[in-house]
Amino acid sequence: MNYELNLDGYAVVKNAIPMDCLTGLWLYARDLLNIHSGSNRVDILKAMEELEAADKKAFYRFCKELPETLPGKKIAALPKLLMIATWEIEGPVYNADCSVFFNKKGVDRLQCDWHSEADYFVNGNAITLWFPWLHEVNEENGTMIMTRGSHLKELHETREAVPNGLTQMRIPESDLTEFEKVPMNLRLGDAVLFLRKTVHRTGENKSGHPRTSIVVRYTDKTGKFNDGWQRERH
Repeated sequence: MNYELNLDGYAVVKNAIPMDCLTGLWLYARDLLNIHSGSNRVDILKAMEELEAADKKAFYRFCKELPETLPGKKIAALPKLLMIATWEIEGPVYNADCSVFFNKKGVDRLQCDWHSEADYFVNGNAITLWFPWLHEVNEENGTMIMTRGSHLKELHETREAVPNGLTQMRIPESDLTEFEKVPMNLRLGDAVLFLRKTVHRTGENKSGHPRTSIVVRYTDKTGKFNDGWQRERH
């Protein structure tokens, strides 16, 4: 896995996350979203969509709180994943900026253009864990797209503030023509880890349904306490 990570800039880990961890996330999601009827994952996705439309601050709180629950922390500490992060960071590993991601067709503020984490973690190393938690992700529902080998080239981003949305750190697509674009088609239980310089973006969601995933960032002490993610929140 570490060979793939350093060669391609990312590594897909199949069957990395036990199903009981994922069902644990569903239980906590139902509780945080105050779902008192219904029993399937469709109810959770529907409640997320309704909350995002009605109260964006409450939706943001949900997105930050779910990965901090017991099953969320258990996933972040899975030996199979933590071993890769520890090998890459070469020292004590901290978690930073864990969150639920939500992709809905037509909501521009939820889309990310080509970017890397290098302009956020400028003062420390970081590796990102990204995985589906409610449903599989694929090209139809707008899964993340990686540029294989882009971490090996010095690429420069421009910062663009998006009202009521995510700050965009854009890398022109014209700078990426030499790299293969690889969609992260993952089943439940699969995960991908990628380096801070690996360029990626949100895919186009053509399914007509929202798509959700979870991100966990492993970093060193410098990245945890003196990084761009912290500055973005001020």
